[in-house]
Amino acid sequence: TQGEVAKASRQKELALKEDRKAVRPSLSLAELALETGDLNGAAVAFERLLEDAPESVRAVAGLALCRRYEAGDPLIRKARRLLDDPGLENQERVLLHHSLGKLSNDVEDWEEAIYHFVRGKEHADVLFHMDLHRRTYARARQLYSRSFLTPRPGVGISDARPVFIVGMPRSGTTLTEQIVASHSQAHGLGELPNLRQIARGLGFGDPDPETFANRVRDLDPAAIAAHANAYLSTFERAPKTALRITDKNPHNYEHVGLIGMMFPRARIIHCRRDPMDTCVSCFMQNFNASHGYNANLETLGQYYREYATLMDHWREVSPLPIFELQYESLIADQEGVSRALIDFLELEWEDGCLRYFDTERVVSTPSRWQVRQPIYTSSSGRWKRYGDALAPLMQALGDRHTGEAAS
Repeated sequence: TQGEVAKASRQKELALKEDRKAVRPSLSLAELALETGDLNGAAVAFERLLEDAPESVRAVAGLALCRRYEAGDPLIRKARRLLDDPGLENQERVLLHHSLGKLSNDVEDWEEAIYHFVRGKEHADVLFHMDLHRRTYARARQLYSRSFLTPRPGVGISDARPVFIVGMPRSGTTLTEQIVASHSQAHGLGELPNLRQIARGLGFGDPDPETFANRVRDLDPAAIAAHANAYLSTFERAPKTALRITDKNPHNYEHVGLIGMMFPRARIIHCRRDPMDTCVSCFMQNFNASHGYNANLETLGQYYREYATLMDHWREVSPLPIFELQYESLIADQEGVSRALIDFLELEWEDGCLRYFDTERVVSTPSRWQVRQPIYTSSSGRWKRYGDALAPLMQALGDRHTGEAAS
């Protein structure tokens, strides 16, 4: 929350007063400013840190994210020089490649940018078990049939507040939540881990997908209600006046079936974006290890296919209302799509939803700077800049690369 962030910031500032050259609190304070969208404050903090610790890779990486740079900027030279150090730790090399990829994008050197992002992923050396992933999704589709998901009297919690904003990362989920959260009767809780924790507790992701299927099939009404109430405990952070409360964890798309069992009155907002743009934007993020599908372009394309197939299934069998929000439609007709979105939530329209960038909220995703400014169109079709370097991605996407098979 805003209050928690402010408290953490004050604690770090106190630590800095005790030792102005203490690298760790300085770095934490700078990264906190970046996380909360204070890009100017973050830039000043990272620059100050680099005066005291000029070899700090994390400071260089953080500063690279604070603004757009021009050719010849000293930060680009510094990042390249640091990358030449043979004594770098592998994670530092990953950070610098991602930073130079971002900086190369800034100066419109697309070939150099994609080179660094590919090298960054190679150094990350992440292994993703695509076969297990496919089997997990296939078993989920088999489990969650239309008849299995038919609402049963007295099962689940009759609470109309939960709104789940789902989709691939980088598909517009943060922007969508910001628009909704700009409504006086809605509240955005960001990316909650709750639902995925419940699913993991039931065995989702287990080496044997049958474990999850058996446990979900054996849930009785009392157990379903217990899981639902455990999830709702997070809603205590929201104002009592909130009629709709959003959870924008994109990967909750995996659990639309479980959501329907727990909250038969919930709503789903599915954010969609051009598949190539979505995947390229994912690839250019230095996600943590839980996003192992981002390991290389081929794996990412295969993962997208599995996501799209599962969403096709939910549209066919889930009784929950699903609003399909196309990113390109939103940037072409912000007011029209925003009005349809608010209407889907059964709320009265408020003009403040068009000025979502004025809404003060903590946003801790890579889209934090984008939700501080009006709608822009420059990210649409950006994948075309990188030419043949994206051939492995396009091949892996197959008939999904245009989005036609998912529409």
